Amino acid sequence: MMQRQLAWLCSLLVLWPATGVPAAPNDASGPSAKVKERLAEAAPGSIVEVVLNNRERLRGRLAGQAESGIEIQHCKNRALALQAVPLTGIRTLQVRKNGILIPAQGPLQPWAVLEQATLIPQGKAVVVRHRSKGRLAGQLGALQAEEFELRSDGDAGVTSLRYDDVRSIEMARKPGGIGGKLLVIGAVTAAVFAVIVALAAAGAIPDR
Repeated sequence: MMQRQLAWLCSLLVLWPATGVPAAPNDASGPSAKVKERLAEAAPGSIVEVVLNNRERLRGRLAGQAESGIEIQHCKNRALALQAVPLTGIRTLQVRKNGILIPAQGPLQPWAVLEQATLIPQGKAVVVRHRSKGRLAGQLGALQAEEFELRSDGDAGVTSLRYDDVRSIEMARKPGGIGGKLLVIGAVTAAVFAVIVALAAAGAIPDR
């Protein structure tokens, strides 16, 4: 009886490597189909958030894409960095079509302005608060180590702005957002009030 049990245990140990824990989604065999699918939908300049197999998290602008890997432009150690990431090293990948918002209050340090810029998709409408030029609006262009491009509406020209000359940069709010809705409500309220005043002045509304 003991011999049969030992033989069974030996057989189990021999078969264990073939029936062990399944491999991670992205091992040496190649990237997952989900990662490839999402990258196929990502345009150059899109904002991506990546979790690597070693649990490191990267988020920034998709600067390059090839069959074997991608390049991510992001803020690292308070400076602009370009990091190559092999597809086999990616655990998960998310494409942030609307960018990633970092709430900010008051003037920012140059490195913080850089970090905000790396999380806004290229070509996205932005509002820039410049230290000497005031409020500027346009589309965010290419990022460099010390400056970034701001394209004016209608592609009339490109302005290079230094990070240390900028107080803040943020994505422009949509007209249909909360701010736009409040403006519409305010305009409607003002119009109704004006009609009431006009009717009262004309005597259409009797005094009580």
